[in-house]
Amino acid sequence: MLVTQLTNQNPLNPASPTQLMAQTAQLTMVQSLQTMQQQMTTMSNSTAEQGAVSMIGKTVTSTDANGNQISGVVSQVSITSNGPVLTVGSQQVPYSSITGISS
Repeated sequence: MLVTQLTNQNPLNPASPTQLMAQTAQLTMVQSLQTMQQQMTTMSNSTAEQGAVSMIGKTVTSTDANGNQISGVVSQVSITSNGPVLTVGSQQVPYSSITGISS
C-alpha cells in the first residue's frame, strides 16, 4: 500500500515525511496484531488438543445437535480442522460440546 502511494503521489505536492512515518507505523502495528492473533489462535488450538487428549479413558458427557445427552468413555481423539473430536463409544463428539467429565 505504501509503495503504491509513493508511486502515485503528486510530485508537486508530495506527502510529508511525518505523514509517511505515521502510515509506516500503522502498517507495522497492523502486521504485528495479525501475527499476534495467529499465535493466539495456534496456542488456543494447542490447549484444546491437550485437553482433549487428557480425556482419553475418562467418562464424558456431551449434548449432540438434537439435544440428546451422550455419555461414555473416551477411547480416541482425532484432530480435525474444526478442532479435536473425541470418540465416545461409537460416536464422534466435538471437544467443544463436552459438558462434563469424570474419572
